[in-house]
Amino acid sequence: MRNIADITKTYLKEIYSSSTALFNSSKKVYESSNSLLEKSKKLETESKLLFETSAKITTQKDELANLVRISIDEVSKSQDDLNAIFMLIKKEKNGS
Repeated sequence: MRNIADITKTYLKEIYSSSTALFNSSKKVYESSNSLLEKSKKLETESKLLFETSAKITTQKDELANLVRISIDEVSKSQDDLNAIFMLIKKEKNGS
């Protein structure tokens, strides 16, 4: 009978040890999952910010390109006006 009690005691210690190891492993998995979830949320927030910033930069780039086109058109028109004035002056000089 004593031999059965010793064997039972040994198995119970092994079961307790295995149960404790399983609990600790489960706790680590849970903590890792929570950490991963937090990092995922942070990545989502940072990705959203990056997308919004990219959209703003694209909009500003388009606005700047439009302003440059308008400026070039105005310079071209001014150049045409100056050429027309010089032609009139040249005609006046030649005609006088």
